[in-house]
Amino acid sequence: MSPLQIQQTFPVDLGARLVALHAETGDATLLELANDLGAIIAEGRADKAILEAFRDRLSTRLMDCYRVTASGEAFGLLYELNYRLFANVIQARLRKFYFQLDVQDVLQEVFFNIYRYPHKFQADKDQAFRHWASTIIRNTVYKSTRDKDREINREVQDEEIETRADEHRQGPLLEVMHEESREWCTGAYLLVLQLYLAAFDELSERERTALRIVELDGEPYKVAATQLGIRLENLKMVIFRARKKILRQVERTLAQGQGEPEVPPARPEVRVERARPIDRRRLASAGDSRFALPRSLKHAETAGQDGMSAGGALS
Repeated sequence: MSPLQIQQTFPVDLGARLVALHAETGDATLLELANDLGAIIAEGRADKAILEAFRDRLSTRLMDCYRVTASGEAFGLLYELNYRLFANVIQARLRKFYFQLDVQDVLQEVFFNIYRYPHKFQADKDQAFRHWASTIIRNTVYKSTRDKDREINREVQDEEIETRADEHRQGPLLEVMHEESREWCTGAYLLVLQLYLAAFDELSERERTALRIVELDGEPYKVAATQLGIRLENLKMVIFRARKKILRQVERTLAQGQGEPEVPPARPEVRVERARPIDRRRLASAGDSRFALPRSLKHAETAGQDGMSAGGALS
């Protein structure tokens, strides 16, 4: 870079101001940076990478000096050293959006955030300020564009509000239905409360007292156990059983009110024994003609007996 470009990159009296800031804060690094700047200007020419590296070192040192001493001079030098670069970065980011934002407004917001949160800065390397400031620029641009987008959408909605119907408005029929539902729910709630009160009256004196202390008075279990003169474990069992009794009584009453059909008693089991086979020959010999063997079967039976007799004779 030429000497003119170097002067455009850095303030003209930057070296003298760094020396004065060193005398104010006692930071020896600032004096070293002033000497390095003098050497760069004396050479008359410097590579762009060298100048950017020097600006990173100087910005990081100035930010750390401002974080420690809260020096206004250090913050002023930091602004003069980086505002042109930050403005170019912001303008490049804003080109991606369909609406326009003032670059100077966003730039002012960026340096305001740097001024507000110096305690979050860590000078652990030469490029620390550049990286930290890039994060602030990105977040500030995002917040500004988001707010602008909401503002535009709100204006559009205000313009269309007169032409759009109110979707949340209830019609007369819906209002009547809601009113009937509220009345029905109120009646059902009162009915359940009456059933609860009736079931509560059927509890024992100790169960009623325990529920009153815990559920109505809102006292802890330990206090209720002390007032009743029982152990904490026994109190928990008393309250548990009382609640179960109330629940069963309410359910039983509601079930009776709904008219549930009764289950008919089961029929007694009838055992049917298997009939024994009838001995027709015995009945026929007894003189009952209804059970007499047919002639064909009788002839077959006689022939079988004869054959068995003949066989016995031959043997």
